[in-house]
Amino acid sequence: MAPFLLDKLATLLMTASIVLLLVLLLLVLIVWKEHRKYDHIPGPKRRSFLRGNFPEVEEKGKLLSELFLEHALVYGPIFVWWYFFWPIVVISGPELIKHGLVTLNLPKAPSSYDSLAYIFGRHRFLGSGLVTQLNHQKWKSKRNQLNPAFHRSYLKDLVPQFNSIADALISKLSKVADGKTVIKMVDEFQKVTLDVIAKVAFSLDLHCLDDHNCKVHRNLSKCLEGYSESYYQPLLSLSLYKQSYQKTISKSISVLRQCAKECIEQRLLAMEDSKKRPNDILQMILEAFDVNSKNSHAIMEELVDEFLTFFLAGNDFVLKFVSLIFQEVDNVIGGKESVEFFDIAKMQYLGQTLKESLRKHPVVGGIARVTTKAEKFGQYLLPKGAKLHFSIFVSHHLPEFWDNPESFLPERFADNVKPSNFVYLPFSCGPRICIGKVFSAINATIIMARIFQKFKFQLVPGQTVQRDDNLTIFPKDGVLCTVKERISAI
Repeated sequence: MAPFLLDKLATLLMTASIVLLLVLLLLVLIVWKEHRKYDHIPGPKRRSFLRGNFPEVEEKGKLLSELFLEHALVYGPIFVWWYFFWPIVVISGPELIKHGLVTLNLPKAPSSYDSLAYIFGRHRFLGSGLVTQLNHQKWKSKRNQLNPAFHRSYLKDLVPQFNSIADALISKLSKVADGKTVIKMVDEFQKVTLDVIAKVAFSLDLHCLDDHNCKVHRNLSKCLEGYSESYYQPLLSLSLYKQSYQKTISKSISVLRQCAKECIEQRLLAMEDSKKRPNDILQMILEAFDVNSKNSHAIMEELVDEFLTFFLAGNDFVLKFVSLIFQEVDNVIGGKESVEFFDIAKMQYLGQTLKESLRKHPVVGGIARVTTKAEKFGQYLLPKGAKLHFSIFVSHHLPEFWDNPESFLPERFADNVKPSNFVYLPFSCGPRICIGKVFSAINATIIMARIFQKFKFQLVPGQTVQRDDNLTIFPKDGVLCTVKERISAI
């Protein structure tokens, strides 16, 4: 009996070994064929057959966007970079960007948005919201219904609400404006952004600024961390050692989605009771859906997707300002307690500073698209299904389009200087340009003008200029500052 069992086990082991070997050979063949498709495109030498160029991320400790800039300066406006055994064609320069995003209007690359729709491939985060919607017709329908909420004429009436949130930030900073207490400005701007979006888009009072343990801020930060891990480590979901971490992320997602669901349900009840309906983004979202559909669960999930998408779309701006801003704020605002809509256009240098900040430190590194058939870019024919990365970061730092690109020079954006839409594209370009472009500009201008009207900021010494990336790019050290009240020159 024992010899028979040993013989069976040996046979099974031999069979398993052969199957494993065949799988490995098949994988090698697939990767080899993929390499052959892109051999004609320049790019850095692969560090590993299976890991591609990814080892340099670990070795250099830089963001992908920073590495792409290094390679673009060597290989030109189009090159291939291997993310494990998946090729990414990195594209920069105005003509190629216009060709891909406007002329061809290429669709979004599913692999770049799936991790945001479902973190670790199974935890529904943004689902099929406006950002992650891959079906162009469905996206276009949603976008057209929501466009009025982001028109300048509508946003003009929201200026008092922007000022109200600015008042809350000023009140908080006043309590620590002793020139000694260190405050992490990245966190404060993130909380301001959440409060603004909650108030303007959903008529909610979150009070994140007043709550050091705000559950929305805390859980959203955790979800973005999970997204980053999921995106940069695609096999993490299979790791048995990371299951507890994934459960933590899943819990944070559940908290956010439950908060969104409760807010939506309260609004639906108010609509049934014929109570006054706020003219906000949530109302427009609800009117865009058949909320009385028999498939109410699926509709609610989609509503939650849109709710969280707009929360996530609020981007903060952390800037290095110069003394001219103080002078301009004094001249335009003086001693007024709020910023009026017509004041915004007068603060030209502040506007230039915001634009230069978004040039040097764009909120997102690039835009992912995919070819639906073989397409020619420049002198290179790209195969069907090629994943393209139109790099905003690289385009914003190319010396052929920007003098001294690593210097912070707001004067680049003076009235008589207007860069091409395909060289400067912090909000993307083409049909899918960011819907919140004007919203973000008004929000940033009002908040910055108000706090620089009241305070002086001093960076804490010893901080680096390194960047970090959790979906959006932000300063790694958090912009630690001390704050002092200032006396206006008016």
